[in-house]
Amino acid sequence: MSPTRVIEILRRCDQRGWSLAELARRAKIRPNTLSSIVNGHTTPQRRTLVKIADALGTTAEVLATADERRARRDDSDADVLATAFGEIDPVGQAAVLAFATALADGATVAEAIVAARAAETIERRRAEAASTARSAESAAAATGSIAADAEAAIRRARERRGAGRGSAPRRRARSTG
Repeated sequence: MSPTRVIEILRRCDQRGWSLAELARRAKIRPNTLSSIVNGHTTPQRRTLVKIADALGTTAEVLATADERRARRDDSDADVLATAFGEIDPVGQAAVLAFATALADGATVAEAIVAARAAETIERRRAEAASTARSAESAAAATGSIAADAEAAIRRARERRGAGRGSAPRRRARSTG
C-alpha cells in the first residue's frame, strides 16, 4: 500500500480518535493484518480495503485515489512555491525548500524548522564565501594593476636615469646659516 494511502487511513483514524486496533475491530479484520498493511509488509486485497474504507465512512476508491489527489495538490503547491520563490532571496529559498523537503520526507515541524535554519546558515555562508571570492578577485585585479603601474614607474625612472648619465648630478645647495 502506498504511503499516501496509509497516511489517509491514519488521518481518518486520528480524526475519529481511533487507534489501529479500534479500526481493525470496526473493519472486522485482524489487528495484525491491519498492522502489516499500514507498515507496508502486506498489500491489502480489495475486500480488505473495502472493509477498512467502510469502517472509516468512505469508499475504497477514495482511499485508492489518495495518491492522485496528493499528486494534484503537490503540483498546485509547486506552482505556488515557484511563483513565490521568485520573490524570495536565495537564503530564504534555501530555508523554504529545506523546510518543505523535510516535511515531505516525514519530519516533524520542529525537525523541519531545524533543517530550514541549517539551510539558511549554509546558504548565508555560501553567499559570504562568494562575496569574499569576488572581493579577492577585485583585490587581485587591483593589485595586478598597482603592480603594473609600479613596474611602469620603475621603467620610466630607469629611463630618466639612463638618459641623464652623461651630465653631472644636481646637488642641492646647502644653506649656511
